[in-house]
Amino acid sequence: GWHYYQTLKASRQLAGLLGSIEETERILGPVGPRLAAANLHPWIWNAAVNLWDDGHLREAVQAAAAALFDSHLPAKLGVPPGKSAKDLVTQAFSTNPPTSANPRLRLADYPDPSPSWTSQHEGAQYLGMGCAQLIRNLVTHGAQPDEQTALEQLAALSLLARLVDRAKKVTV
Repeated sequence: GWHYYQTLKASRQLAGLLGSIEETERILGPVGPRLAAANLHPWIWNAAVNLWDDGHLREAVQAAAAALFDSHLPAKLGVPPGKSAKDLVTQAFSTNPPTSANPRLRLADYPDPSPSWTSQHEGAQYLGMGCAQLIRNLVTHGAQPDEQTALEQLAALSLLARLVDRAKKVTV
């Protein structure tokens, strides 16, 4: 009959819940940041979202990779599609000067020439080659990633897409 009984009961439940949360965090460790797929680069997520939502993870990654390597990258370079993804990204971020047949993509974060400029372009080139061979080629030939792996593959493609999107095309 005590009129604060419900408040006391709720307080005890809350204290127990908070104690459980602390215990869970102690056992499992920190959670860390969460990756929101909808925040991936639009070239990647827009190509993948419907397939992903339908549970077709391999096909979602394949569609995202195809959008990047078969559409957006050739369009950015102004070259016809059809060149292998590895060769196309190698051409795009090569540190060699552009030629009439081989335009380049340039990132303007560091002065050219400098070791950082070279590192950035070679890093973008190797990232792109890795995405082409390890992600695009393997999912195209049937690799079935689990959900976490597929999300990480989309994240890698998204990072590459951001580099391609913000790079400037350079020609002779």
